[in-house]
Amino acid sequence: MRRRTAVLLPVLLCLGWVLTLFAPVLSPAVALANRDVPVFDLPLRSAFRDLAAHGLPVWNPWLHGGQPILSNPSYGAFYPPSWLVFAVSPTYALSLMAILHAAVAFAGGWRLARHFGCGRAAAALGAVGYSGCTA
Repeated sequence: MRRRTAVLLPVLLCLGWVLTLFAPVLSPAVALANRDVPVFDLPLRSAFRDLAAHGLPVWNPWLHGGQPILSNPSYGAFYPPSWLVFAVSPTYALSLMAILHAAVAFAGGWRLARHFGCGRAAAALGAVGYSGCTA
């Protein structure tokens, strides 16, 4: 029982923290639109999804006179979280990626603090601080 509590506590804390942090963008009707999301990330994700509907997306003819997709790291064609655009709208996929990255940052911060010998309270503080910097 003690082992289960030791595992469940950080998971619940991470879930609560990340959901609180990203509450405004949990709905698919709300778009994450800060910095370069509307002018850079969203057009790239939309083009990636649209071009993939016609086969392997290798070239985007609509941007800057044409540019490669698979070799351009901006598209993230080989990054598995980028494939969320095939399941949900590109705007919601970007929000889900931000939530996923915050959860991974929390887990990494927690694990690193515990690795260096910190107690649960210090690990929680470190994980909350590190994952909160992603928002």
